[in-house]
Amino acid sequence: MKKTLLLILFLNSICCFSQEKQTFFYGKIIDSTTVVADAHVINLNSKKGTFSNNDGFFKLTARENDSLQISSIGYKTTFIVVKSFNFREKVNFITLVKETYSLNEFTLKRHDLTGVLSLDVKKLPVNRKEKIVKDLVAEIREMGFDKISKMPIGNDETHLVKPNVTRLPNTFQGFGFSFSLGLGNSTKKEQSLAKKLEESEKTTKEIMLLLGDNFFLKELKIPKEHKYRFLNYCAFKGTEELYKNNKILKMISIFREESISFLKTIKND
Repeated sequence: MKKTLLLILFLNSICCFSQEKQTFFYGKIIDSTTVVADAHVINLNSKKGTFSNNDGFFKLTARENDSLQISSIGYKTTFIVVKSFNFREKVNFITLVKETYSLNEFTLKRHDLTGVLSLDVKKLPVNRKEKIVKDLVAEIREMGFDKISKMPIGNDETHLVKPNVTRLPNTFQGFGFSFSLGLGNSTKKEQSLAKKLEESEKTTKEIMLLLGDNFFLKELKIPKEHKYRFLNYCAFKGTEELYKNNKILKMISIFREESISFLKTIKND
């Protein structure tokens, strides 16, 4: 009799555990006027995620008190805590609020162009980003390998240093981009570097928009003025490539791991 009772209790506990493990949270994501398709939903406790379909519906395994993060480009990231009553609802409606952006003030300048191509080309302003890259490459070439090898390493770059390095690499890597030293004119290389810088900047903004301020400022405790620096700090771990390959959960995991050492770095600055 005792053995039978223990067996029943054992099977009942397995059944309950299985049901708890496979409980689905059903939701529909909307805004003030319509449904939101392709919204990214992540269970921050189980590290599992999904996307809403064309009708805004999604389902995701969850347990009571799990935290769900809902984000979509153009909307503010929203967080909700799963309660027991959510599992009794056929559909849980989640409303996203649209993100508003304001353009920085800019000034139109007159260049007094004549309409003669050979003359006007000389008057056109040089693209600022291209000029910065060109000047940077020219400065590095003039420094020589001896001076470059003796350059001090900043506090936020110490984690990139490998011990017992006895030779100087011919490729310099920064946060989110890289370029090689060469000889003579390298206009194509400079243009390629400028393009990589532009793509990296665009990707950084898209990542910030996807995860939202709540993730960086409240969850990771990254100061607002250091958000861009933090993303650059994590770039050596391949976060931009993970974003481009839609491996969002892996990217978020890296952000969480690196935030600890990053906060110590800025504290020591």
